[in-house]
This record gives sequence, structure tokens and C-alpha cells, in this order.
Amino acid sequence: MKKLVVLVTAGLLGFAAAASAQEDMGKKFGCVKCHAVDSKKKGPSMKKIQADFKKTGLNADKGVAKFKEAHEKDDAPAIKSDADIKAALDWMLAQ
Repeated sequence: MKKLVVLVTAGLLGFAAAASAQEDMGKKFGCVKCHAVDSKKKGPSMKKIQADFKKTGLNADKGVAKFKEAHEKDDAPAIKSDADIKAALDWMLAQ
């Protein structure tokens, strides 16, 4: 019984840490400055982006070029490499 409690507790702590890391990623890359989860801010909502990606068959790997096109004139200074763009898209599509 004690092992089960320890495993469940460890699992919940791991989940909480992962959720916190996800929030930190949105702040690190500045996504949340222009995008909300389900309402429009400066940019479209994350739900709208998810729907657009699903409709067109894009994923984070294929979305790097689309991201660059959409953000070529704005201020996404924290996102410098294709790996950062993919990480930001993975994060956004998971919201």
C-alpha cells in the first residue's frame, strides 16, 4: 500500500512539474504575450492555430516554415532557431 501511495504521489509531482515547465516555455518564448488559449489577443488563439494545423495536416515539424512566415515582421525575439520554433509549436499545439 505504501508503495502505491509513493508511486501515485511521485506521478502527480512529475505531472505538476511538467505542467509548470510547459507554462514556463510559453513565457520563455513569449507566446502568451500575443496568444491566449481560447481567445484572440494580438495573434490568433492557440485553439484556432490547433484547428488550422489539423485542417491543413501540419504538425510542429512541418509548421516551422509557416511559423517563420507568420512571425517575420513581429517580435518573437526569444525564438531564434528552428529547434526553438519546433519546441514552441509543440508547446502551443499541446494546449
